[in-house]
Amino acid sequence: MEPSIAIVLPCYNEEQIITDFLSRLEKQIAALPYPFHIIAVNDSSTDRTLNLLSEFTPSSPNICISVLDLAFNQGHQGAIYQGMVYAENLPVTHCIVMDSDGEDDPKAIKKLVNYLDYDIVKVIRGKRNENLRFKIGYAIYRFIFRMITGKYMNYGNFVLISKKVLSGAVHNSFIHLAAYLVKQKGRQTGFRWDRHKRLGGKTKMNLAALIEHGIRSMIELSKELLFSILKLFILFISFFVIGIGIVLYKKMIGDAIIGWSSTLIMILFLAGLICLGIFITGTLLVNILDKNKNSNKVILFKLHSQKNCPK
Repeated sequence: MEPSIAIVLPCYNEEQIITDFLSRLEKQIAALPYPFHIIAVNDSSTDRTLNLLSEFTPSSPNICISVLDLAFNQGHQGAIYQGMVYAENLPVTHCIVMDSDGEDDPKAIKKLVNYLDYDIVKVIRGKRNENLRFKIGYAIYRFIFRMITGKYMNYGNFVLISKKVLSGAVHNSFIHLAAYLVKQKGRQTGFRWDRHKRLGGKTKMNLAALIEHGIRSMIELSKELLFSILKLFILFISFFVIGIGIVLYKKMIGDAIIGWSSTLIMILFLAGLICLGIFITGTLLVNILDKNKNSNKVILFKLHSQKNCPK
Protein backbone atom coordinates (compact mmCIF):
# COMPACT_ATOMS: atom_id res chain seq x y z
CA MET A 1 0.00 0.00 0.00
CA GLU A 2 1.36 3.40 -0.99
CA PRO A 3 2.00 5.74 1.96
CA SER A 4 -0.78 8.16 2.85
CA ILE A 5 -0.73 10.30 5.96
CA ALA A 6 -3.38 11.73 8.28
CA ILE A 7 -2.52 14.83 10.32
CA VAL A 8 -4.55 15.30 13.51
CA LEU A 9 -4.82 18.90 14.74
CA PRO A 10 -6.62 19.64 18.04
CA CYS A 11 -8.00 23.19 17.92
CA TYR A 12 -9.51 25.30 20.68
CA ASN A 13 -10.16 29.03 20.42
CA GLU A 14 -7.48 29.64 17.79
CA GLU A 15 -9.32 32.18 15.62
CA GLN A 16 -6.32 34.54 15.64
CA ILE A 17 -3.91 32.04 14.13
CA ILE A 18 -5.63 28.96 12.68
CA THR A 19 -5.83 30.17 9.06
CA ASP A 20 -2.19 31.26 9.15
CA PHE A 21 -1.16 27.92 10.63
CA LEU A 22 -3.07 25.88 8.04
CA SER A 23 -1.49 27.92 5.24
CA ARG A 24 1.98 27.27 6.67
CA LEU A 25 1.19 23.58 7.05
CA GLU A 26 -0.06 23.32 3.46
CA LYS A 27 3.06 25.06 2.17
CA GLN A 28 5.29 22.44 3.81
CA ILE A 29 3.40 19.31 2.76
CA ALA A 30 2.19 20.35 -0.71
CA ALA A 31 5.48 19.42 -2.39
CA LEU A 32 5.82 16.06 -0.63
CA PRO A 33 5.03 12.96 -2.74
CA TYR A 34 2.25 11.67 -0.47
CA PRO A 35 -1.47 12.33 -0.05
CA PHE A 36 -2.28 14.09 3.23
CA HIS A 37 -5.59 14.14 5.06
CA ILE A 38 -5.73 16.97 7.60
CA ILE A 39 -8.15 16.24 10.46
CA ALA A 40 -8.88 19.47 12.31
CA VAL A 41 -10.71 18.76 15.58
CA ASN A 42 -12.65 21.73 16.91
CA ASP A 43 -12.81 21.17 20.68
CA SER A 44 -16.07 23.13 21.17
CA SER A 45 -14.38 26.48 20.62
CA THR A 46 -16.29 29.54 21.79
CA ASP A 47 -14.86 31.84 19.10
CA ARG A 48 -14.80 31.65 15.26
CA THR A 49 -12.35 28.74 15.06
CA LEU A 50 -14.93 26.33 13.62
CA ASN A 51 -16.02 28.77 10.91
CA LEU A 52 -12.43 29.52 9.91
CA LEU A 53 -11.59 25.82 9.74
CA SER A 54 -14.61 25.23 7.51
CA GLU A 55 -13.64 28.10 5.22
CA PHE A 56 -10.10 26.84 4.61
CA THR A 57 -9.72 25.12 1.24
CA PRO A 58 -6.37 23.52 0.34
CA SER A 59 -5.11 24.51 -3.08
CA SER A 60 -2.87 21.46 -3.46
CA PRO A 61 -4.39 18.32 -5.00
CA ASN A 62 -2.59 16.00 -2.56
CA ILE A 63 -4.18 17.63 0.51
CA CYS A 64 -7.71 17.27 1.82
CA ILE A 65 -9.16 18.52 5.10
CA SER A 66 -11.93 17.20 7.31
CA VAL A 67 -13.25 19.38 10.12
CA LEU A 68 -14.65 17.56 13.15
CA ASP A 69 -16.79 19.38 15.69
CA LEU A 70 -16.88 17.90 19.20
CA ALA A 71 -20.19 17.85 21.04
CA PHE A 72 -18.54 19.31 24.14
CA ASN A 73 -15.05 20.31 25.24
CA GLN A 74 -12.83 17.26 25.70
CA GLY A 75 -9.56 18.97 26.52
CA HIS A 76 -6.38 18.73 24.47
CA GLN A 77 -5.79 14.98 24.84
CA GLY A 78 -9.46 14.14 24.36
CA ALA A 79 -9.53 16.12 21.11
CA ILE A 80 -6.43 14.26 19.91
CA TYR A 81 -8.08 10.94 20.70
CA GLN A 82 -11.26 11.80 18.80
CA GLY A 83 -9.19 12.87 15.80
CA MET A 84 -7.30 9.59 15.91
CA VAL A 85 -10.60 7.68 16.04
CA TYR A 86 -11.56 9.36 12.77
CA ALA A 87 -8.10 8.78 11.25
CA GLU A 88 -8.20 5.08 12.14
CA ASN A 89 -11.16 4.62 9.80
CA LEU A 90 -9.43 6.30 6.86
CA PRO A 91 -7.32 4.46 4.23
CA VAL A 92 -4.08 5.91 5.61
CA THR A 93 -0.81 4.19 6.47
CA HIS A 94 0.45 6.72 9.03
CA CYS A 95 -0.78 9.45 11.33
CA ILE A 96 0.94 12.64 12.47
CA VAL A 97 -0.27 14.41 15.61
CA MET A 98 0.72 18.02 16.19
CA ASP A 99 -0.54 21.17 17.88
CA SER A 100 -2.24 23.86 15.81
CA ASP A 101 -0.77 26.93 17.54
CA GLY A 102 2.50 27.01 15.58
CA GLU A 103 4.74 25.75 18.39
CA ASP A 104 5.07 22.44 16.53
CA ASP A 105 6.91 23.47 13.38
CA PRO A 106 5.30 22.16 10.14
CA LYS A 107 8.78 22.19 8.54
CA ALA A 108 9.64 19.13 10.66
CA ILE A 109 7.17 17.04 8.63
CA LYS A 110 9.63 16.93 5.73
CA LYS A 111 12.00 15.08 8.04
CA LEU A 112 9.30 12.96 9.67
CA VAL A 113 8.33 11.37 6.36
CA ASN A 114 11.88 10.05 5.96
CA TYR A 115 11.06 7.51 8.69
CA LEU A 116 7.90 5.90 7.37
CA ASP A 117 9.35 2.44 7.98
CA TYR A 118 9.25 3.08 11.75
CA ASP A 119 6.28 2.50 14.05
CA ILE A 120 6.85 5.61 16.19
CA VAL A 121 8.86 8.70 15.28
CA LYS A 122 9.15 11.33 18.02
CA VAL A 123 9.96 14.98 17.46
CA ILE A 124 12.20 15.59 20.47
CA ARG A 125 11.80 19.07 21.85
CA GLY A 126 14.84 21.30 21.43
CA LYS A 127 14.91 24.92 22.53
CA ARG A 128 11.71 26.28 24.03
CA ASN A 129 10.41 29.84 23.90
CA GLU A 130 8.39 29.88 27.14
CA ASN A 131 9.22 32.05 30.14
CA LEU A 132 11.72 30.97 32.78
CA ARG A 133 9.06 29.92 35.31
CA PHE A 134 7.48 27.54 32.80
CA LYS A 135 10.86 26.12 31.75
CA ILE A 136 11.76 25.41 35.38
CA GLY A 137 8.35 23.83 36.00
CA TYR A 138 8.66 21.68 32.89
CA ALA A 139 12.18 20.55 33.86
CA ILE A 140 10.92 19.59 37.34
CA TYR A 141 8.01 17.68 35.79
CA ARG A 142 10.35 15.71 33.51
CA PHE A 143 12.67 14.93 36.44
CA ILE A 144 9.81 13.72 38.67
CA PHE A 145 8.36 11.70 35.79
CA ARG A 146 11.67 9.94 35.23
CA MET A 147 12.28 9.32 38.95
CA ILE A 148 8.82 7.83 39.52
CA THR A 149 8.32 5.90 36.28
CA GLY A 150 11.89 5.15 35.24
CA LYS A 151 10.94 6.40 31.77
CA TYR A 152 12.55 9.28 29.89
CA MET A 153 10.07 11.46 28.00
CA ASN A 154 11.63 14.34 26.08
CA TYR A 155 8.90 14.80 23.49
CA GLY A 156 5.29 15.94 23.41
CA ASN A 157 2.37 15.25 21.09
CA PHE A 158 4.31 15.91 17.87
CA VAL A 159 4.81 12.37 16.58
CA LEU A 160 4.37 10.17 13.54
CA ILE A 161 2.88 6.73 14.16
CA SER A 162 2.10 3.77 11.94
CA LYS A 163 -1.44 2.55 11.30
CA LYS A 164 -0.76 -0.38 13.65
CA VAL A 165 0.13 1.95 16.54
CA LEU A 166 -2.79 4.23 15.64
CA SER A 167 -5.25 1.32 15.81
CA GLY A 168 -3.78 0.18 19.14
CA ALA A 169 -4.11 3.67 20.64
CA VAL A 170 -7.73 3.95 19.50
CA HIS A 171 -8.58 0.48 20.82
CA ASN A 172 -6.86 0.92 24.19
CA SER A 173 -7.67 4.62 24.63
CA PHE A 174 -5.41 7.05 26.50
CA ILE A 175 -5.50 10.23 28.54
CA HIS A 176 -1.91 11.27 27.71
CA LEU A 177 -0.60 10.39 24.24
CA ALA A 178 3.12 10.86 24.90
CA ALA A 179 3.01 8.73 28.07
CA TYR A 180 0.97 6.09 26.23
CA LEU A 181 3.63 5.90 23.51
CA VAL A 182 6.37 5.46 26.13
CA LYS A 183 4.85 2.04 26.87
CA GLN A 184 4.73 0.89 23.25
CA LYS A 185 7.17 -1.43 21.51
CA GLY A 186 8.12 -1.68 17.86
CA ARG A 187 10.62 0.26 15.78
CA GLN A 188 11.10 3.73 17.23
CA THR A 189 13.32 6.69 16.52
CA GLY A 190 13.30 10.44 16.94
CA PHE A 191 15.09 13.66 16.13
CA ARG A 192 15.51 17.00 17.84
CA TRP A 193 13.63 20.06 16.59
CA ASP A 194 13.29 23.44 18.26
CA ARG A 195 9.88 24.56 19.47
CA HIS A 196 8.58 27.82 18.01
CA LYS A 197 6.63 30.63 19.61
CA ARG A 198 2.87 30.64 19.23
CA LEU A 199 1.79 32.40 16.07
CA GLY A 200 -0.39 34.64 18.22
CA GLY A 201 -2.73 34.77 21.16
CA LYS A 202 -2.11 33.61 24.71
CA THR A 203 -0.70 30.18 25.49
CA LYS A 204 -3.05 27.72 27.18
CA MET A 205 -0.18 25.82 28.85
CA ASN A 206 0.22 27.75 32.10
CA LEU A 207 1.60 26.34 35.36
CA ALA A 208 -1.77 24.89 36.43
CA ALA A 209 -2.21 23.22 33.04
CA LEU A 210 1.33 21.83 33.30
CA ILE A 211 0.54 20.27 36.69
CA GLU A 212 -2.61 18.68 35.26
CA HIS A 213 -0.57 17.51 32.27
CA GLY A 214 1.96 15.88 34.61
CA ILE A 215 -0.73 14.13 36.66
CA ARG A 216 -2.27 12.73 33.48
CA SER A 217 1.08 11.31 32.39
CA MET A 218 1.51 9.57 35.76
CA ILE A 219 -2.01 8.14 35.57
CA GLU A 220 -1.33 6.86 32.05
CA LEU A 221 1.58 4.86 33.48
CA SER A 222 -0.28 3.85 36.65
CA LYS A 223 0.05 0.11 36.03
CA GLU A 224 3.79 0.41 35.59
CA LEU A 225 3.97 2.45 38.81
CA LEU A 226 2.00 -0.21 40.67
CA PHE A 227 4.40 -2.93 39.58
CA SER A 228 7.30 -0.79 40.84
CA ILE A 229 5.54 -0.48 44.21
CA LEU A 230 4.97 -4.24 44.27
CA LYS A 231 8.69 -4.77 43.67
CA LEU A 232 9.43 -2.45 46.62
CA PHE A 233 7.05 -4.49 48.78
CA ILE A 234 8.86 -7.70 47.85
CA LEU A 235 12.22 -6.03 48.54
CA PHE A 236 11.20 -4.72 51.99
CA ILE A 237 9.61 -8.01 53.02
CA SER A 238 12.68 -9.92 51.81
CA PHE A 239 14.96 -7.77 53.98
CA PHE A 240 12.48 -8.18 56.86
CA VAL A 241 12.58 -11.99 56.57
CA ILE A 242 16.39 -11.95 56.31
CA GLY A 243 16.57 -9.69 59.37
CA ILE A 244 14.28 -11.98 61.39
CA GLY A 245 16.41 -14.94 60.35
CA ILE A 246 19.62 -13.23 61.49
CA VAL A 247 18.07 -12.27 64.86
CA LEU A 248 16.81 -15.82 65.48
CA TYR A 249 20.17 -17.28 64.49
CA LYS A 250 22.03 -14.97 66.88
CA LYS A 251 19.66 -15.90 69.70
CA MET A 252 20.24 -19.59 69.03
CA ILE A 253 24.03 -19.26 69.21
CA GLY A 254 23.91 -16.84 72.14
CA ASP A 255 25.38 -13.79 70.36
CA ALA A 256 24.38 -10.29 71.43
CA ILE A 257 21.77 -8.56 69.30
CA ILE A 258 22.38 -4.93 68.40
CA GLY A 259 19.71 -2.77 70.04
CA TRP A 260 18.59 -0.91 66.94
CA SER A 261 18.28 -4.05 64.80
CA SER A 262 14.75 -4.86 66.00
CA THR A 263 13.68 -1.27 65.25
CA LEU A 264 15.12 -1.50 61.75
CA ILE A 265 13.37 -4.81 61.13
CA MET A 266 10.05 -3.34 62.27
CA ILE A 267 10.55 -0.32 59.97
CA LEU A 268 11.15 -2.67 57.03
CA PHE A 269 8.01 -4.60 57.90
CA LEU A 270 5.89 -1.45 58.16
CA ALA A 271 7.34 -0.09 54.91
CA GLY A 272 6.40 -3.35 53.23
CA LEU A 273 2.85 -3.12 54.58
CA ILE A 274 2.56 0.47 53.33
CA CYS A 275 3.71 -0.58 49.85
CA LEU A 276 1.22 -3.45 49.88
CA GLY A 277 -1.57 -1.09 50.92
CA ILE A 278 -0.67 1.36 48.15
CA PHE A 279 -0.54 -1.50 45.64
CA ILE A 280 -3.99 -2.82 46.61
CA THR A 281 -5.55 0.66 46.67
CA GLY A 282 -3.85 1.58 43.40
CA THR A 283 -5.07 -1.61 41.73
CA LEU A 284 -8.65 -0.73 42.64
CA LEU A 285 -8.20 2.82 41.32
CA VAL A 286 -6.63 1.56 38.08
CA ASN A 287 -9.63 -0.71 37.51
CA ILE A 288 -11.91 2.31 37.93
CA LEU A 289 -9.66 4.31 35.59
CA ASP A 290 -9.81 1.59 32.93
CA LYS A 291 -13.61 1.72 33.02
CA ASN A 292 -13.49 5.51 32.64
CA LYS A 293 -11.01 5.24 29.76
CA ASN A 294 -13.41 2.90 28.00
CA SER A 295 -16.01 5.66 28.14
CA ASN A 296 -13.59 7.84 26.13
CA LYS A 297 -14.12 5.48 23.20
CA VAL A 298 -17.56 6.99 22.59
CA ILE A 299 -17.57 8.98 19.35
CA LEU A 300 -18.26 12.57 20.36
CA PHE A 301 -17.73 14.35 17.05
CA LYS A 302 -19.72 15.10 13.96
CA LEU A 303 -18.16 15.68 10.57
CA HIS A 304 -18.73 19.40 10.03
CA SER A 305 -17.13 19.88 6.61
CA GLN A 306 -14.71 18.42 4.07
CA LYS A 307 -12.65 20.02 1.31
CA ASN A 308 -10.70 18.30 -1.49
CA CYS A 309 -11.48 14.85 -0.06
CA PRO A 310 -12.29 11.92 -2.38
CA LYS A 311 -15.95 10.96 -2.46
